[in-house]
Amino acid sequence: MAKDRVIDLSQLYDASKNPRQWEFHQAPEKYKLYGGAYGGGKTACITNEGIALSIQYPGNRGFIGCREAKAFRDNALKQLEKFLPAELIATHHKTEGFFQLVNGSVIMYGGLGE
Repeated sequence: MAKDRVIDLSQLYDASKNPRQWEFHQAPEKYKLYGGAYGGGKTACITNEGIALSIQYPGNRGFIGCREAKAFRDNALKQLEKFLPAELIATHHKTEGFFQLVNGSVIMYGGLGE
């Protein structure tokens, strides 16, 4: 990936269509929480925040998880694979549970109870 290449994440995810997600992404706080009812877009919102931070800060290390590993595999991992552009992925270490991105960032994933 060229350094000057622009990755447009809005082709797969457009937070401007959901005011709560948009507000979350625009919040200046270092630590942010996002909650809500089933189907409210929490996974899409958090996943895309992690992807954006991993693009913005080369060498970033982040973790996306759920309470249980099975819940992560059944839902959140599918969202992560859907939204993470293939051209950003250097390698996907499925057994260890992380993506190594071409800019040196790492997105780790899994269950919190492990």
